[in-house]
Amino acid sequence: MKAAAVSVSGIALLLAACAPGSGNYQANAARSGAWQPPANQPAPSAVNSCRSALTGEVYAIRNAQCSAGDTPVPVEPISSATPAAVTSLPAAPVVPRASCRDLALQNASKAASVDNVLKSLRGVSAKKGEFETSEAFRSRMLPVIEKAKRSAGLSANNDKLVFSFKVPEHSTQYDADAKILTIGSSVSQYIGLLSGAWASGVGNYLIAAKSGGPKSTYIASNSFGVKKEVVKVEYSNTGLALPGGSMSGWPSSFTAVRERMQPEEARAAKGSLFVVFVGQIEEPFYLSGLNYVSPTISSPIEITTKAEAIKFNPECAVLYNKSSGTVIKDILFERRW
Repeated sequence: MKAAAVSVSGIALLLAACAPGSGNYQANAARSGAWQPPANQPAPSAVNSCRSALTGEVYAIRNAQCSAGDTPVPVEPISSATPAAVTSLPAAPVVPRASCRDLALQNASKAASVDNVLKSLRGVSAKKGEFETSEAFRSRMLPVIEKAKRSAGLSANNDKLVFSFKVPEHSTQYDADAKILTIGSSVSQYIGLLSGAWASGVGNYLIAAKSGGPKSTYIASNSFGVKKEVVKVEYSNTGLALPGGSMSGWPSSFTAVRERMQPEEARAAKGSLFVVFVGQIEEPFYLSGLNYVSPTISSPIEITTKAEAIKFNPECAVLYNKSSGTVIKDILFERRW
């Protein structure tokens, strides 16, 4: 076997080429993933970034060098020091807010008086003037709204008003054989649970109080010369203007509820059913208008109805049985005016 002859000078050149500081070592070792920088240069982090000299965009590299001409983007070293302890303050106790249904149940028997709230709003120009800024309007109305809340018996930290309207007895029917109390119309779902009214300047509203009646009579005739004695009637209504109603009542759509009850329970419930609303009054707060019905030959009655109403935006409405102190169901309604 013939041994290869290697000179001392050749060995020296080979070692110099593979030395860690040489370019050949770096190029070869980088390809194999074994290269580490000399001790006098910082070691690259696990992930570095470079900024391209051509486009200016930053790109990530891993255990490699930036391309020729590109600039390294240094990465902040992650400290191995133990982080300082953070003293956290005890969390404030969370007080759950009463649900809308709970507020209705708690305040059903002490609902606000529509007439009292109207009294606090009556005579106030609740419309923003042409030369009045929105901020000035709100500042002017703030004490009026606070007065209205006080008239409704609200505490300073409560902004919810509760109103209740009795369900007419003709809207309920009891079947003694089946022991079922039907609440609402069994004829059509489009007949509201509560009777509604309409007036220009107010729109649809629920009547809280009604006064007036026949005032006088007069003789009138039509174009054919037929004469009739006309009864002139004048009414004054106060009420609540709210979304979800129609000329046929509130809500505009209501599916009758059937409750199983013993005769004694049904008799007590029939005159003790209420719709309880929880919500807030809205700008312009106070509404007023008229409804006029002209006389005809078949109905010689002239009716003029003056209406005053609170503009009210309900958050919820429930069907409440005062005799048992229970909520029968939540009432769904359209929230569009």
